[in-house]
Amino acid sequence: MVFKILTIVSILIIIINSIYSSPVPYANEVIRCNLQTELQRDYISHSKIDIWSHGISMNHPVDLRVSPIEKNELLKQGITCSTWIPDLSQLITQSMEETNELISGNGLMKDKDTYFKKYATYTEIIAKISEMASTYPNLVTNLGSIGKTVEGRDIPAFKITNNNSSSFQKKSIW
Repeated sequence: MVFKILTIVSILIIIINSIYSSPVPYANEVIRCNLQTELQRDYISHSKIDIWSHGISMNHPVDLRVSPIEKNELLKQGITCSTWIPDLSQLITQSMEETNELISGNGLMKDKDTYFKKYATYTEIIAKISEMASTYPNLVTNLGSIGKTVEGRDIPAFKITNNNSSSFQKKSIW
């Protein structure tokens, strides 16, 4: 009975929120929140908040991109959050400036290297990464093919690392 009441209350909060919500200012902060109740989980699941995590579950952190208004609403719901990225637009701008510096020839890439200035085909991508593997063998290792695409092309695997720490301490992306 209590569960049914909580579910009905959750649904009512979500409906009222969606009816009376005004446009939200640009969401520019990424926060990590810990959800401790199903009501909190349901609130986030049914909101228009940008969820950066793979899923929302109890007692497991969830990353959210929020505006100041959305962050205040989460705090009102009793959701405990900490700032992960305080100013996302600043981080994006900084990253774009660093990339542009590399592409412009002031950094690692030379002016003659137009690879990063245009769309690359599958063949060009494989050639570029293979070139990097032979030029920088301490940073890039060709691990061979891990399968075939639907077009029958190899799916190459490359290990890109700085070798400064043991592999079990590094974060990985698959």
